[in-house]
Amino acid sequence: MFANIQNNLRQFIPYSQGGGFYGTSPWSLGNQAAFNLFKQTVNPESDWTYEIGVRTHHALELGPISAFEGQFSFYHVDFSNRILNVAPYNFINPAPSILVNVGGVTTNGVDFDGSLHFGQHFQVYDAVSYNKSVYDSNFYSGTTAAGAPIVIPIKGKDVPGEPEWANKTILSTNFGPFEAQLSGDYIGDRFATYENDLSVKSTFLVGLQASYQLPVPQGAMVQTAKISVNATNITNVKGVSTVVITSNAGGYQAYPVPPSQVFVTLQATF
Repeated sequence: MFANIQNNLRQFIPYSQGGGFYGTSPWSLGNQAAFNLFKQTVNPESDWTYEIGVRTHHALELGPISAFEGQFSFYHVDFSNRILNVAPYNFINPAPSILVNVGGVTTNGVDFDGSLHFGQHFQVYDAVSYNKSVYDSNFYSGTTAAGAPIVIPIKGKDVPGEPEWANKTILSTNFGPFEAQLSGDYIGDRFATYENDLSVKSTFLVGLQASYQLPVPQGAMVQTAKISVNATNITNVKGVSTVVITSNAGGYQAYPVPPSQVFVTLQATF
């Protein structure tokens, strides 16, 4: 069994978290006044993380099952002082970045992974993850023409871009010089805006990897030789690979899942 408690504090490294007028680093602020305001009013992002779990490994004699190993863990994270850029975005006459603290995020999650061994030649691995991350409060972003503050209603909303459910399955086999893996990756639905009005559908991608260690005559110039095949998205699934969160509501950017691809590699040592 294991347990872990830790406190983390984000350190800003120059130019590492964005640049120009719209990064989320104090080094990207547009003028000295904005930097002074940041210095006086903004606290660094931090979190407290709590985790408990158990790991196990057992040799078994359950018919074809010869061994089991796995891990189960539960974690809770209190994230504080989230920093956000609330400056108006205008290409023609851009305003300087204004960075402010906009509340926290509460995360609860469960991870489980396990492997079943079927003798020396076959193995099944599965890892499932559940993650629930929600914003703790609303925040203000500018004012209306009448001077009233504009409230961004995200309290209780899910953090966008993160699926609640994810799963990875790998079927492995090996026979002497031959090895192969068939994998399946499931990514659940993901919200694509801070207000959760838009989302992208889940995807399930299947991949295959196989390799064969080629025989090499004794005394040859080549010491070892191996040929490998790697096929990705073999069912040619259409969907979203990466979601880029660009607005509170109404729109987002996304990168598509790459189509089916096959790579053949020949590897040798001399």
